[in-house]
Amino acid sequence: MNNNRLSTNQAKPLALAKTAEIDIQERVSNLLATGSNYEVHQGGKILIKSSGVYLRSRGNVAIRVKNDKGILVYYFYSIKQCAIFFGVSDRTINRRLEMGSFKIKGQNLIFKREVSLP
Repeated sequence: MNNNRLSTNQAKPLALAKTAEIDIQERVSNLLATGSNYEVHQGGKILIKSSGVYLRSRGNVAIRVKNDKGILVYYFYSIKQCAIFFGVSDRTINRRLEMGSFKIKGQNLIFKREVSLP
């Protein structure tokens, strides 16, 4: 019953292998020639054009914290680093990024997301 089970996979002829390689190269060049599927919006969120939804993991997120006058006060390389510095949770920092501002020690701070694409 299983006499040929392990020997049915026969090697492809060399001509078929070369055409498959050329086909792959054409597909790769077509994909590289098209535009990016990502679109960075003004708020720092990344939209996936093909599906119409926002990217949940935002790639590398840096946070700029400015005062009322627009002067850079703090710069963090991650949401986690910012949360540890202010002594709050990651979720709180995400909410501050959505709202834009946060009052701490009598000073109004403006949170801005700085995004680089994944």
